[in-house]
Amino acid sequence: MASRKGKNEDTIKQLIESRIKQRDNALEQKFSEMHNDIDPFIESLEKIGDREIVILSASLLDDYLEKLITASYIKDERVKSIFKDEHVLQSFYTKTNIAYFSGLIPKWLFNDLKLICEIRNRFAHRFLANLDLSDEAITARIEKCELRPKTMDGVKASRLKFTIVIIQAACTLKRIDATLTCNKPPNLMDITKLNEFDFDKMALTKDQIKEIITKSINPQS
Repeated sequence: MASRKGKNEDTIKQLIESRIKQRDNALEQKFSEMHNDIDPFIESLEKIGDREIVILSASLLDDYLEKLITASYIKDERVKSIFKDEHVLQSFYTKTNIAYFSGLIPKWLFNDLKLICEIRNRFAHRFLANLDLSDEAITARIEKCELRPKTMDGVKASRLKFTIVIIQAACTLKRIDATLTCNKPPNLMDITKLNEFDFDKMALTKDQIKEIITKSINPQS
């Protein structure tokens, strides 16, 4: 009896260790994919102007938010359609709100993403030739970001600070996405199995329907 119990415990231990290894491998793969996205972004920064950096940065974070939100949804091909054209989750600002109010990102990251969105909109909608990251209104927003390099507070290096904020925001989103993908909890439909519910079992019989009709016509009966 004791021998069988010991074997069962060994089997459970091996199963747990196997699951942990699978999760760690999946996380490592996700982090490897992250470098494939961020490394080209970093390499391109020296070749482009401030406006291009801001637009490209917002696009990178937009993609990461979309992947994170999609990972938290049910598996359905139609999920992709809600991010296209004029659908509800098309904009960077909307995705930021959905991610936060769905409990997918912390408040400090939510606040930083909103500031990045404001910076992005300023560049996208104000076509001033001399507008750059040293603009007073833009610098003020960068200095409010939690992900800014605080050891550089007081130093005028808005472009570098903004770049660091973007890289850290992207890494944080990717880490959350990797963790969610590898440890996704079951959704409510999986728990309740409502998609598999047999409503025919709830259907009224002919006699029950007849009784209801009779009582509605003659309540005193």
